[in-house]
Amino acid sequence: MPENNTEPCNFISPMALQNFLMLYIFPIQFTVGIIGNLLNLLVLLSHSMKSKTNNLLAIMALADTIFLISNIHQSLALSSIRTFFIWFRRFLLHSKFHWVGVTNMCSFISAWLIVLVSLERVTAILFPLKTRLIWNSKTLIIIVCSILMSSFILTLHWHITHHVEKIIVNVTTFNESTGLDDITSTKTFQQLSPREGMISFSMWSLTFEMIFLVILPVIIVLTLNILLIHGLRKQRTCDAKSQKRATKIVLIIATTFTLCNTPSAALQIWKFISPSIDGSLLFLNLATLSNSLVITGKISNFYLFCSWSEHYRKKFCKIVEKELPRLFWLMQTINTKKESYIYKLSSQTSESKRPPKIKQCSVRTLDENGEIVEKLIK
Repeated sequence: MPENNTEPCNFISPMALQNFLMLYIFPIQFTVGIIGNLLNLLVLLSHSMKSKTNNLLAIMALADTIFLISNIHQSLALSSIRTFFIWFRRFLLHSKFHWVGVTNMCSFISAWLIVLVSLERVTAILFPLKTRLIWNSKTLIIIVCSILMSSFILTLHWHITHHVEKIIVNVTTFNESTGLDDITSTKTFQQLSPREGMISFSMWSLTFEMIFLVILPVIIVLTLNILLIHGLRKQRTCDAKSQKRATKIVLIIATTFTLCNTPSAALQIWKFISPSIDGSLLFLNLATLSNSLVITGKISNFYLFCSWSEHYRKKFCKIVEKELPRLFWLMQTINTKKESYIYKLSSQTSESKRPPKIKQCSVRTLDENGEIVEKLIK
């Protein structure tokens, strides 16, 4: 029976792909995401933009900001900086799983806040008279606190199940005169290892984390998106213009979340069904790409607001003009140059499409009857 050989050279090395994404792509994602989320917080927390939905979106922007900051650890661990300082390598090793726990905690908060915002919008569209009774301030505070507490409990295993242990390796050489192995040198290494009695707890915690962090939020948000689209099509009253405007931007954010997190959820389901696929090159590469896509989703909210909400853009410009006048002047200058360039380009295009002018002149001649007539010559 012929052997089924898999050629690893058909796939990019997962480590090489991860190095490229975290060392070259992540710094761009981090910069864009931090600026966008901070500006998002500046607008959403302003007095004129205060609402229940915007408060939830502001908490989500804060969670996404902390998520991006906690991912710096992974980027630094792959960089060449760690080779220069011993204390830095020790810090990276000892804090590795703690940063993973913080990252997953922020991701959990962000995911379930999107679920909460989408559910609030569905209620506002389908049951407009009951919305204020259901989603009062006290209820929202209790739900948000429950999400924060659940995120801490779900990711607690990252902080308690592993510890750093020292491994002493004796390097031996064969002594021909005595016929014995002599210890020539001793090397000490440090590595992360599971604590005694914690392996089973860690495995169950990872399973629950996979379900509640990735799979369940994606399924719920996808279902709520369908209900939102159905509700928006059904709603025709002119009095609900502000409700529709808020619902549309929530729908866009929720759809982006679904698109960016569905590949990761699909991979986790695949891994759950077929555990043997976990170590394959294909799975590792897809997991690395899906993680980068999740990070992209964390940086997109501010730019989705600016692209799809005219009301948000106006408020953003007013706040920037008041709080950050230099940034507003720079934005105005760029916008003016852009408009002048577009106008110049359009005028050149229209002139090139305009038919050329034809000069005409008249000449007096005699016709067949001897009468004077004028003829036009081009």
